Amino acid sequence: MRSRDEQRLKAAVAHQMQQQHEETCRVFRTAYYIAESNRPYTDHPDLVELQELNDVNFGRVLHSNVICSDIIDHISSEMRRAVIKGMVAPNAPCAVLIDESTGLAIKGFLFGSLSSCNF
Repeated sequence: MRSRDEQRLKAAVAHQMQQQHEETCRVFRTAYYIAESNRPYTDHPDLVELQELNDVNFGRVLHSNVICSDIIDHISSEMRRAVIKGMVAPNAPCAVLIDESTGLAIKGFLFGSLSSCNF
C-alpha cells in the first residue's frame, strides 16, 4: 500500500513539474517574440493576458515586464554563449572581413566582421 502511494505521489509531482515546465516555455516564447519583434517590454503582460483569454495556461508567475526583461537577458546570454562556443570550437571554419572606407566627412574608418559557419 505504501509503495502505491509513493508511486502516485511521484507521478503527481512529475505531472506538476511537466505542467510548470510547459507554462515557463510559453512565457519564454512570448518574451522571445517581444525581443524578436522589437516590441517594448510593457507588451508582455498584455500578451500573456490575451493568450490566457484564448485558454492558454500561463500559470501564475513570470507575467511582468521586469520579468520579461530578465528572460530576454537570459535568452540573449545563452545564445551568445552558444555562438561563441561554436566559433571557438577546434577546427571551426571562420572568415574575417576587414574593409576600409571614407564617409562624407572625409574621415576614414575601418570595419571588421568575424563570421563562423559552425552554428
